[in-house]
Formats: sequence, C-alpha cells, structure tokens
Amino acid sequence: MVRKKIALHKRLLCTFVISTMLLAGCGKDVSESVESTLTESIVEESKEAVSKEENSVETSAESDAEEEAPVEINIEAHYPPVEDSALKDEILSDYEEAYQYWWWFSGTAPMNSDYVKEEENCNYYAFDYPGITTLDEFKKFLKTRFTDEIIESKLEGDFFKEYDGRLYVLDAARGSDISIDHVDYEVYYDNDKNEGEIAALIYRQDFDDKTGETYLTGVVDVEYIRFTMEDDGAVFNTFPTIW
Repeated sequence: MVRKKIALHKRLLCTFVISTMLLAGCGKDVSESVESTLTESIVEESKEAVSKEENSVETSAESDAEEEAPVEINIEAHYPPVEDSALKDEILSDYEEAYQYWWWFSGTAPMNSDYVKEEENCNYYAFDYPGITTLDEFKKFLKTRFTDEIIESKLEGDFFKEYDGRLYVLDAARGSDISIDHVDYEVYYDNDKNEGEIAALIYRQDFDDKTGETYLTGVVDVEYIRFTMEDDGAVFNTFPTIW
C-alpha cells in the first residue's frame, strides 16, 4: 500500500510537470515561482502521505504482535511427558470418565423420579445407574477411577444416602465457573513407577461491558491431577474440581 501511494504521487508530479511544459510551449504565461511552489507542495503532500501510511502500518503491526503474544505457562511437572499418543489418549479417556462421575456429586447424577424420599424439605431420588443399587456397590464402582480416600471424602456429606437398601441422591445442582474459557491438558507419566499426573491448563476469560463479549485475560491457572496406573486404567488420588 505504501509503494502504491508513492507511485501515485510520483505520477501526479510527472503529470503536473509535463502539463506545465506544454502550457509554456503554447505561449501561456506560466510563472517559474508558481511552478516551483506547486511542485514543492505536491512533494510535501507525498512525503506526509507516505509518513502517515508507514506509521499506520507500524502501529498495526505492533497491535497484532501484542494480540498474538504467547502466554507463558509454568508447568511444574513431577514426571516425564508422555510421548506415546496412544497412551496419552488412554489416560485422558480415563480422566474424562472420572470427570463424569465427579459431576455426580454436583447434581448431575442419574435419577429415577418414580422413587422419591423427602427429608428436611429436600428431595432424594433413587440413583439410577446399571449395576448400582446400594451404597457399597456405588463405592466399589467408583474405585475403578478414584482412591478410597477420595471416595470417602466425597461421601462424607448427605448428598448420597441409602434408604431401605437402596441408594438415593439429593436433587440439587451447582453452577459452573464462568471465568473459564477453555481447558487444555498435558500428560506426564513414569512407566517405572506406574504413576503420573495430568496438568490442566485453565484459560481465564472476562466480560467486556462495552462490546458485550468475553475475552481471554491472559491468565492461565494450572491444576494437577495425580494418578496411578492399575489393571483397569488410571486411578486418581487427587482430583481438583474444574468447571
């Protein structure tokens, strides 16, 4: 764009000079001072236009560089990174499965509304999942993805209860964290120790009142999900809530 504008001003200048010479040749009274003044004016305008364009390009480039500046993320991993894509997918698949069960403790558990128990103005509905009827069966099921310590800590409250040999769950739900734009995951694993961790990279967002849109703040929090590899896959011994 800058080169095009320079060429355009050069053509205008040439056109003006040629026109002036033709007029002089036809006997027109053209003053050398007027010619000089007009020529200088066109040259100065050309220089100003080029200068403005160059400044505009530089400003635009600086702005793009600021927007595309990479976010520095400090991951303090305790294990080597997983290079085997198949193993990485397997571990992340186990995590996604565990994440689904984790949501059950926040109001997304499968329920059967035909069976309800009311207690202190709260409704408990029969837990509805194949192969799980009692609290003991529920604990055994969760052991495929969580350690005993995590299971007991999640069952300490009154969210799940057993009535007459049947498991019930409280009808309640919690909201999600609206400050999260998206989450990326990196996987680390020590094959000799059969243990590793998933680093969850949480990209934060905020709301712009003027534009009515959300934008990335540049803040990236890191959470670590530790696990050991068992016969049925990854069993997690830490599981921070990310939602």
